[in-house]
Amino acid sequence: MQKTLTQKLTLTGTGILAVLALSACGASGDSEAGDSIELQDNQSSSAPAQADSSGDADDDASDNADDKDDASSAPSAASAASSSSAGSSAAGTDPAFDAIDAVKGTAADAIVLSLDRDDDDTMWDVEAVEGEETVEYDVTQDGEVTETERKTDKDDADKANRAEVSIDDAISTALEGRDGQTVDDVELDEEDGTLVWEIDFDDADGNDADKVYVDAVTGDIVKG
Repeated sequence: MQKTLTQKLTLTGTGILAVLALSACGASGDSEAGDSIELQDNQSSSAPAQADSSGDADDDASDNADDKDDASSAPSAASAASSSSAGSSAAGTDPAFDAIDAVKGTAADAIVLSLDRDDDDTMWDVEAVEGEETVEYDVTQDGEVTETERKTDKDDADKANRAEVSIDDAISTALEGRDGQTVDDVELDEEDGTLVWEIDFDDADGNDADKVYVDAVTGDIVKG
């Protein structure tokens, strides 16, 4: 177009000025078009970065949500400790269990029939059936076991064989709801024609407290 106009214009001062003006306009248009293209290129190249940033944000949000879910589903340390304490409060905490375990450690097949804590709390008198014999032991607080007597007693053997609930389980049942009380005396005996574990407790001051009878066959509390 510039060439055609140049041919039609005479070579006068005005014609030269017109040609120069048209050239300037063409140059300006080229510059603006180039700037526009360059701007679009810059915007296009920055789009992926924005998309990546958005993706990272989404990933972070997802990770945070997973962390919150894990934290809410995991039991706290305090909760776990409380649960463990509650599970052991009714069994294994009374000194009587240590005396029973000491005798069974000496004679694995022993069926403990009775135990009695001395008044000075330093010794347990324990009776156990081993086969057809009744064996008496002294058990210290440190778990030292000394056999003091051994005899044949068919009645003791008969009661031991009839009992389906062990002395451990009977004590555990009787301990429930008796915080602060400790076992003083346990004996397998007949009560109104029912074979029972008779369990005597002392309070925190060492005075006589509850007496509980646990059915030696069913494990139910009969009295107490």
